Amino acid sequence: RGRAAVLAKANRRGGDVRVRVLLPDRRIVLLGPTSFDTPVSAVGHVDLPVPYAPNSKSFQRTVASALHRAKVEGNGGGGPRRRRKDEDQPDHPAAACPDLRKHLRALEKAARLRREVTLLERTIRSRTESIARQFDRVLRILDTWSYVDGWALTEAGDVLARLYHESDLLVAEALRLGLLDGLDAAAVAALVSTFTYETRGPGPGPTAWFPSDKAGQRWTRIEALGTELNRAEEEAGLPLTRPPDPGFAALAYGWAAGEDLDHVIADEDISGGDFVRNVKQLIDLLRQLGDIAPEPGTAAAARSAAEGLFRGVVSASSVVGATEEL
Repeated sequence: RGRAAVLAKANRRGGDVRVRVLLPDRRIVLLGPTSFDTPVSAVGHVDLPVPYAPNSKSFQRTVASALHRAKVEGNGGGGPRRRRKDEDQPDHPAAACPDLRKHLRALEKAARLRREVTLLERTIRSRTESIARQFDRVLRILDTWSYVDGWALTEAGDVLARLYHESDLLVAEALRLGLLDGLDAAAVAALVSTFTYETRGPGPGPTAWFPSDKAGQRWTRIEALGTELNRAEEEAGLPLTRPPDPGFAALAYGWAAGEDLDHVIADEDISGGDFVRNVKQLIDLLRQLGDIAPEPGTAAAARSAAEGLFRGVVSASSVVGATEEL
């Protein structure tokens, strides 16, 4: 109770009002309808200093001083405003409710929750529409590349659906075009490593190496296939599939062919840990190809390559990892 100089007023949604006031002791308080048990009224007027700087101590001292000197009407704001005879009956049916403040707080909370629900609905709708648009773009590429026919998977689509890899469409297309057919296990390991390996660090990657002209020609076609897929994805506005990388092909071939680790990585800028990690990723994809490759010879070569890679430090690291988990 008492005098308070209004510094600012804010109208909120739902008709709610908040006022920022300065008290005679220079405290600044934010007040609203639920701050009072009885109505309040304007009892006087003070001019606020210019420039308007309510957070300034000097500004607050000037307003507090003016507040003390201000001439006020009625009881000077020292207590509840006395009601006139024509105000004996409340203007609103709820004005006399003993739980009015509680109801007003509940109304304010309900309004805030409605705003939050509206915002969440708008966010969900936006994201759902975005996902739907991206799905349509993916579907168009799959239809163009003959992996779906309407809403049904083609034979190639069945193979793609069983692949779990970040470059799944590129791998499936390489299988469909027979780019892994007719090769021995070590050569298959070298070519498949282009889907799993990614050169790290700045500068150009290592020079592409493959064990035969046939494998080298297959790599050239895989590289062109990756470029074609990226072009289609870019035109559709989709994220680009990572291009194939031949940087691990020589190491994959040597290890799958049974060479010693020291010989395999002797002239390579790669740590033992990175070598093992890349080989494990390669083994995972080769095992998948061993299960889904349409050509029996290719499936057998992929399985054989996976078995040849899973030896020495690679198999030992898997045993250590399993022991640590236990």
